[in-house]
Amino acid sequence: MKEYSNGIKGAAVVMHQLCLVLMVCGLYGIGYNMRMHYNGLGLLSTLTIFGLVGSFVMLAFLTGITGRRSADDQHIYLGGVDKIYTDVELVIFIVFIYAMLYLCKDIRNMQFEFAGLLVAAGTLAYIMDVVFLIIYLSIVRRAKDNTLFTHSLIYIFICFLRRVITSGKNPRLCTRKALERFEIQEAIEAIASGALDTKLNVEEFHGQERELAGAVNNIRAGLSDAIMDRIRNERMKADLITNVSHDIKTPLTSIVNYVDLLKRENLENENARHYIRILDEKSQRLKQLTEDLVEASKISSGNIKLDIQTIDLVELLYQTGGEFNERFEARDLTIVTKLPHNSVMIKADGRQLYRAIENLYTNAAKYALENTRVYVELDVDKDQLGNAINGLKAFKMRGINCTIPHKIAVMQYLDEISESAQLIGAVNTIVNTDGRLYGDNTDGKGFMMSLESNGIDVKGKRIVVLGAGGAARAICVELALAGAAHITIVSRPGPKNLGPSLLEILQTRTSVDAETNDWVGTYKIPAGTDIVVNATSVGLYPNVDAIPNFDLDSLTRDMFVQDVIPNPTETALIKELRRRGIRCETGAGMLINQAALNIEMWTGRKPDKTVMYRALEEALA
Repeated sequence: MKEYSNGIKGAAVVMHQLCLVLMVCGLYGIGYNMRMHYNGLGLLSTLTIFGLVGSFVMLAFLTGITGRRSADDQHIYLGGVDKIYTDVELVIFIVFIYAMLYLCKDIRNMQFEFAGLLVAAGTLAYIMDVVFLIIYLSIVRRAKDNTLFTHSLIYIFICFLRRVITSGKNPRLCTRKALERFEIQEAIEAIASGALDTKLNVEEFHGQERELAGAVNNIRAGLSDAIMDRIRNERMKADLITNVSHDIKTPLTSIVNYVDLLKRENLENENARHYIRILDEKSQRLKQLTEDLVEASKISSGNIKLDIQTIDLVELLYQTGGEFNERFEARDLTIVTKLPHNSVMIKADGRQLYRAIENLYTNAAKYALENTRVYVELDVDKDQLGNAINGLKAFKMRGINCTIPHKIAVMQYLDEISESAQLIGAVNTIVNTDGRLYGDNTDGKGFMMSLESNGIDVKGKRIVVLGAGGAARAICVELALAGAAHITIVSRPGPKNLGPSLLEILQTRTSVDAETNDWVGTYKIPAGTDIVVNATSVGLYPNVDAIPNFDLDSLTRDMFVQDVIPNPTETALIKELRRRGIRCETGAGMLINQAALNIEMWTGRKPDKTVMYRALEEALA
């Protein structure tokens, strides 16, 4: 592999400057000799041509190797001068050329000896070439990094103007293109919410928006066809199950009847009576399974008829739990049931409700981790969130985890919210203490516990956080509250960039020194960084081979890298860091510590994290 060392690059720069100086001196020499009617134009012309060709050859060579470290290295390494905006660089160069021309405007009237003329011309050429190379090679690096235009004040202004123009739907403020895009966006949102009858009039759109509108219509049609196919398939499946079940029930009924007749016979053979008892149990079990299959088919097709009666929910729960006591005790499972002492009468189909509760208990008895408490996941619609929280109080549940999409909306129903959760603007853990609800966000706290388990103290540290989403927000807030010296938020530029809003929270509501960097191209970790956090979803299952686009060579062995991705437990990033000898921790640490903190908040007991790690590894194996 051919290496492009600083020595090679420096030699190419020197050769380019020498050739340029030769060319300029040759041109000035030709002009001087012609003015003075001297000979020697042949030698000077040769020097001029040689210098011209040589300077272009060296410039072409520098153009090819600048920003790269070897012939096989396709990564572009930016320098300090590349932080200057492209249009600013061009203005600086133009101003410099104008200044040089202004200073040299009277040089043609001066009387030089031939040697003095060459020295003056060569010196000016050298100075101008130095400035030219600095700016030119910077532009080349930006062009190779695809940031030549995006890294400019003009681009920033255009983006700002675009946001202003498209910030609302007022026709006086929006362009036609913006209005068409708004209409397309509304159609997409309507289709996403289930309104598959939404259709755009393609003829009303122009250019790319017309193509996009046509694509949206095609997606709508495809979704509609897929749903209709699914409905037809579900109906066919239900019909098949019903028919097959009916065909099974006919001979099964005969078997049950004949077994009943055999039971009435006074058989003296003990083995025969034993066999009949087994036949009776298995036939009844098969009959029950067949009926369940038919009812499941009815439920899926929406044809089930419920027998609604007034039943005691408390009695039903106690009855079902009692039937599973032995199975729970065998696996050291604790069922937390703080039910009311009084009856709770509800309207329901007792048989179907019992079956649902029985299935929940069965799954818990089979799959719950030994020596644990049973944890139940509940789906709650947005309009039922308030009722769900009231139910939390009514059933005296000790606590719950709350996830998307209720993390923000649930805050209005809580009596107290932790400082970090208020800053984050979201709650994921609720603790019920005698009817008083306390909300907290343990995402960032689990992250901090993971750092502490690795002996990392964030106080006074400089930290780079890759990403600005929900996880990054929780992490940055906890880092700020823990005394981090400086936090750099690295996020993708664009209308969905959450970096500025997160920066505002940190700067206005905490004492930490913070900044944001646009993630354009390959990000280079600044020198002096202590901790790097991957708070993106890059590398999450199923994209297990992906690695966030930052310069791994910019990491040093005195840095610590924390990943937040729990699945897989060892991402491609973690594998590469360990191969390089960089200290790091997987996202499993954050997840386990978060869950352990939740259990401790609810029960007052610290769980065995070793068991939790083992369960996580088994679940993701």
